[in-house]
Amino acid sequence: MNHHAHSDRSARRLFTATATGDTHYFTVPHDVRVVSAWVWGAGGTSGIAPGGGGGFTRGDVPVRPGETLAVVVGSASGSGGGGGGLSPGGGLSGVYRLEAEEPRALLVAGGGGGGNHGGHGSWGAGGPGGGNRGGAGGGGLSGGGGADGATGGLPGAGMLTLPPAGAGGDLAHPGEGSGDFHGGALPLEITRLSGGGGAGAAGFLPGSGGGGGYAGGGGGGAYHDRGHERGGGGGGSGFYAEEPYVSRGETHTGTGRFAAGREHEEYEEGIGNADSPGLVVLRWTAP
Repeated sequence: MNHHAHSDRSARRLFTATATGDTHYFTVPHDVRVVSAWVWGAGGTSGIAPGGGGGFTRGDVPVRPGETLAVVVGSASGSGGGGGGLSPGGGLSGVYRLEAEEPRALLVAGGGGGGNHGGHGSWGAGGPGGGNRGGAGGGGLSGGGGADGATGGLPGAGMLTLPPAGAGGDLAHPGEGSGDFHGGALPLEITRLSGGGGAGAAGFLPGSGGGGGYAGGGGGGAYHDRGHERGGGGGGSGFYAEEPYVSRGETHTGTGRFAAGREHEEYEEGIGNADSPGLVVLRWTAP
């Protein structure tokens, strides 16, 4: 596990989890009843066109002393559910309660879509992570659809002999693949709690992968024959659970290649931008 905890003069405590490809586990300390969380999704990988910036989600989580929360942090290379393609989509980052009778996602920040090499009709930039649903992949009709809530997206239309781009995954299905490209794979512990990004369309001019996100990653980008576009992937969606599971929740979408939430005090320079990993910071006050 790659995380650390430290304190400052105001008796705050921090648990910081970074992208390792593994699930981190945080055990709530004695006498702590609320943990505040800041969650940044990973940016998508860039080609000539930039990947999309990751989304940002924050909120306060009521907790029980001694319970364990699972923490996932996505990378720009696809861990955390980024779909495969010419450029992979960024992985989601999130905080999950797995020990309860009904496991659930608490806070999720979507990863940005992978950027592409463009073409005559489009530069093929990846879509930013965040928002209420997964973004559709670029590339006209052949771009894969983003998922919405617990409903998976639709795959793109096939173009000539090329397979369509994969759709974003939902709570019941992973992100779809395309040819030799794979849809985004999530850590086993959260496979029914979030969605992976769809893969970019395979072929001579392949598309880029979609970002991972809550209940639906962004659809993978695709090649579009008429405009010679190689589409960027769509960004994955953000999410926070409603009260009583999370209070003061908010979720924001990245802007272009830049992450959302860069103004927050726990932000670390570069996190969540295109080609950069996500981050999860948990903070509480010592008794």
